Amino acid sequence: MTKENEPLVGVVMPAYNQGRFVGEAIDSLKKQTFQNFFVHIIDDGSNDGVTPDILKAVEYEKAKVFLYKMNRGVAYRVREHFAKLKTKYVMVFCADDILAPTFLEDTVKKMDENPKCGIVSTNIYEFSENYKMEIKFDKKKMTLPYMLSRCYCLGSSLIRKQSLENLDYSGGFVRYQDWDRLTTIIENGWEAELVEKPLFYYRQLSTSLSHSISIDEEVGIRKKMLKKHAKYYKKYYETVILDMQYHFSEMKMGKNWLDEQYHYLNDEIKRLKNENRVLSNQNRQLNKEKNNRFNVKKCIKRMIRKY
Repeated sequence: MTKENEPLVGVVMPAYNQGRFVGEAIDSLKKQTFQNFFVHIIDDGSNDGVTPDILKAVEYEKAKVFLYKMNRGVAYRVREHFAKLKTKYVMVFCADDILAPTFLEDTVKKMDENPKCGIVSTNIYEFSENYKMEIKFDKKKMTLPYMLSRCYCLGSSLIRKQSLENLDYSGGFVRYQDWDRLTTIIENGWEAELVEKPLFYYRQLSTSLSHSISIDEEVGIRKKMLKKHAKYYKKYYETVILDMQYHFSEMKMGKNWLDEQYHYLNDEIKRLKNENRVLSNQNRQLNKEKNNRFNVKKCIKRMIRKY
């Protein structure tokens, strides 16, 4: 339970080599219509020569700056600072992104309405210097079968801190750790809600994940997801394959290579499914044998009573 003197929302702002954007991000926090929050601004060993000095100069009563010399990666720092924050809700807000003024008000309201809710997402604007495009999420796909195919929630969704208790962070995710984190929360029985407004501005840079990640890296991440969440890939095999096939067909580059990787993932999920089927058959056989033994004992007891 959140103490009275503590803010309701804890915001973790990774700012590795993003000092030039921190001012805009902080301005968007200052404009929030909901102000019951606190921010941890994290410099994870920036090496651009400017970010540490910019962060040292930050003067914002709702923020604390953490300057680290060693780069441990965003996944590590986010986990570390989620643990430090004692708020009821938490979220990741990268320094190069921007929040619409009602982001916190609308997501907190949606979270408060449903005690079973662990995640609240919003639609987003993807933008750069040359364009701005709205991306809408589908509430029906913010469920486990579809989340195993791809992340259908905003990576910077508002999260109920309670849903992170004893969360399994294994798997070695350095990139796309938000996909694994949100999927695991839903896997643990929490629901995801959607505010159907574009309240988050995701800045596209040459270093942005969607631009800088290679196809090899994406498939490697999918393999990690398969390994970690094998039980549920078996259970939702048909839905995952159909949705994954659609996702891969949207990717225009390297069709032959993509086909090869798709078939690999497809075969791997089939293998998991078959393993599950074999185990189920074995369990049925064991139960059958157990029932047979029980029936024999029953017959013997009847015979003894009869004679």
